Amino acid sequence: MKARFALLVWLIPVLSLSILCGTAVFITDPFFHYRKPCTERYFYVMDNERSQNDGILKHFDYDALIIGSSMTQNFETSEFDALFDVHSVKTPFKGASFREISDNLTTAFKWNPGIRTVIRALDYVSITGGTAPRKSNLPDYLYDRNPFNDVKYLLNRDVIFNRSYEMISETYQDGFAPGITTFDDYDRFYHPSGLGAATYEGIQPLPAGNPVHLTEEDQAKIRENILLNVVSVAQAHPETDFYVFFTPYSAAWWQSVVSDGTIYQQIEAEKVLIELILPCRNIHLFSFNLRTDITTDMNNYSDPLHYSTWINSLILKWLYDGTGLLTQENYLDYLDEELDFYLHFDYLSLNNMPDYENDLYAAALLNQELTGTEPVSLSSGCFDSLEMRFPEEGIYGYLAFEYQVPKEGNLSVIINNETGDPLDCFISEVSSTDGGWHQQVINLTGIHNPCSVAFQSAGGASFRQAALY
Repeated sequence: MKARFALLVWLIPVLSLSILCGTAVFITDPFFHYRKPCTERYFYVMDNERSQNDGILKHFDYDALIIGSSMTQNFETSEFDALFDVHSVKTPFKGASFREISDNLTTAFKWNPGIRTVIRALDYVSITGGTAPRKSNLPDYLYDRNPFNDVKYLLNRDVIFNRSYEMISETYQDGFAPGITTFDDYDRFYHPSGLGAATYEGIQPLPAGNPVHLTEEDQAKIRENILLNVVSVAQAHPETDFYVFFTPYSAAWWQSVVSDGTIYQQIEAEKVLIELILPCRNIHLFSFNLRTDITTDMNNYSDPLHYSTWINSLILKWLYDGTGLLTQENYLDYLDEELDFYLHFDYLSLNNMPDYENDLYAAALLNQELTGTEPVSLSSGCFDSLEMRFPEEGIYGYLAFEYQVPKEGNLSVIINNETGDPLDCFISEVSSTDGGWHQQVINLTGIHNPCSVAFQSAGGASFRQAALY
């Protein structure tokens, strides 16, 4: 009798605490497993793609979707929405196979049959992949229909203390503002770009390997992969436009497939894929691999595969404009040109290209293509101070300049709005007071005319090469 009473004494508080914790998770639902977020009451941090993407696809309101591997993480849905006149969400799955993306597209259409537009990345490294779904690090209890294994979510220690508890407790803080992470920021990452960041030791001399070609078995595997995981999804939803693109890897990656001879296999696999996709009328297939000014500039890449954020912006524009569209009339010439260029490119020449001190300078140089705004030089020579208003016409994305600060000097660059209030500023740091010239780029995103910029210096510090891009 005493043992039974002791068990009850122990069991009742444990069950009560479990019910309390499970209820807190159910109500806040940080992974959107049961419903769309209550952004009028809580703030939702979106930072766990494989736990949150399923809920996003099922419960959010949208008529357009960006989906793919890590190559889609840095897309901004606000840019997508403005260009295509849609209301979109973004659900990247790092390292996903075509099968995993296909399965999640099926989920999206099942819960939201009104999807008008899908942007989907096709990773080169996944073309020859199999049809089995990716299972690693996937929380199946959030994806299946089994309500009983939801206990793994409702009583998950990390979810309880690092999600639900935080969401509830911050509602009592002064100045709390409910909301949610924007899809522009969701899963967004930044890594340093440039040859040094992407390859560490630079480009090494690698002789071309013996040609490796697809076998009949390889071709059959690719056909199964593409028909099941790309074509069939589009054919099942003929009212939806699919903008599908090959992820443009850098020249450093192309060197690797030249050196092991698999470049032939890669181009042949691409040909199989293209010939399966082109007959599908609602798939618009793109490749940007012939934008060799982009792929051979390592300032646009953080590793041999991953391009930087400004390339994501350009890809959206290219998709909208039809740049790089593959057709029945041009795809064979495209494949020939692609093979010829990357097979014969002088990869060692990448070592002689400038590696920008400030990564955003590469973005600045491409802003004219993105916005149509021509760069404006503020001063090419050296100067100590300068104040000027931004030109009224044009969409400027970046302010670039070089600066020199001796040990006793200092400088600042301040951008002011129309009433003189500072919007952004740059102040020299101690680490930069070495007397050498350094490059700086200020991102003007979110800063709109009318505004002005003031360069100020003292103690022998100076500027040069200032320009708006």
